[in-house]
Amino acid sequence: MIEGKDDTNTAVQSQQPRPRLIGLRRLLACWRRPWSVNIETILAAAERGQLEEFLTTHYTIYYDRAWRAHLRLCKDLVEDGYLKADFQEHFDGGPIFLKPDPRITIAGREYLEQIRQRKTWRRLLFWMSGFLTGLLSSALVKLLNVLIDVYAKRHGL
Repeated sequence: MIEGKDDTNTAVQSQQPRPRLIGLRRLLACWRRPWSVNIETILAAAERGQLEEFLTTHYTIYYDRAWRAHLRLCKDLVEDGYLKADFQEHFDGGPIFLKPDPRITIAGREYLEQIRQRKTWRRLLFWMSGFLTGLLSSALVKLLNVLIDVYAKRHGL
């Protein structure tokens, strides 16, 4: 062993994650989540009876504000009559679950069905607009080729 060099410190330092890797791990953790949290996914999870599990899979210690926002969204859905659950205020003003089994109401099921129908139409319109954009760009490329050929013939190129 060389004087002034401590092998135990280098071993400990190599085990600690680097700052760049921590950010990468957080980013990968976001991508591994199966769905984003929005009104549709919250109501669908409540319909399956898995709302608490769904919200817990989207919660990590790094996203504490997002967790509170998801619970506030759930509380808003309860106030609008789409979910049935009891909430209690946390000491910082954020909502927390009080009742262990939140469930969807009939109005919530109807609203979820409306969202799903709109989503189908949105997808269809998205694919149609993509197809029409492709046709338009293809026609523009052909027109530019014709214009280049006419210009080349006119100027003897």
